[in-house]
Formats: sequence, C-alpha cells, structure tokens
Amino acid sequence: MHLLIVEDSQRISVPPAKGLRESEYEVTVVGKGIDALTCFTNRTPDLILLDLGLPDMDGFDVLNRIHAFLRRGKKRYDTTIKIADLVIDPVRRKIDRSGGSIELTPREFDSRRPRRPMRNRSF
Repeated sequence: MHLLIVEDSQRISVPPAKGLRESEYEVTVVGKGIDALTCFTNRTPDLILLDLGLPDMDGFDVLNRIHAFLRRGKKRYDTTIKIADLVIDPVRRKIDRSGGSIELTPREFDSRRPRRPMRNRSF
C-alpha cells in the first residue's frame, strides 16, 4: 500500500511516516501542494494525508485538482470516502450507512462537502 503524506512541517510529518514505514507501508512525504500533485499523477497513492495549510497552495486547492484529475482520467479510481459504516460516493452523489441508502437532494449533498475555513475571523 502506497501512502502520500503532504505536510510542510517535518516535526509533524516524520513521526507518522516513520511508524508507517516500520509497519511496512510505502510512504512518500512532500511539503508542497505542487509536489503532491506531481507525485499523485506519477503514481496514484492508496491514501493521502493532506495538510490544509501548505506554503504554496491551499490544501483544498490540492484536493480539488486531484478530484478534477480523477474525473477526467480514463482509469477508474475508487473515489469513495469510508468512515466506519458510512460510505460517501462523491461521483454518484450517494451516501450509504450500514448498508442502507441516505436520500439527499443535490443541495443537501453539496452542503456536506468540505468548506474552506474562514481565516482571521473573530467572534
């Protein structure tokens, strides 16, 4: 299994990379969004750990470019997001939980997508 860690701080990226390598995973660590995109197009990882605050681009921009690449590609990739018994399929716009479908309107489905955090906002 190939894992891609995208994190600009070595203090944060080294410990998980070391532990995963010791568990015999193949790990690539990059510190910039453009490097993550290059690694992704050269060899699609099985899992990406992505920092949202990268020095050259926002992590959401990296995610959007990866998603666009997957939509355009001739290969079929598994784009589902799985968390315990919850399965989200952004391509087919479906959500399943415990084997049962959760019916959402397109507007409700889009409201579940990650949003950019609002920076420098005080309450």
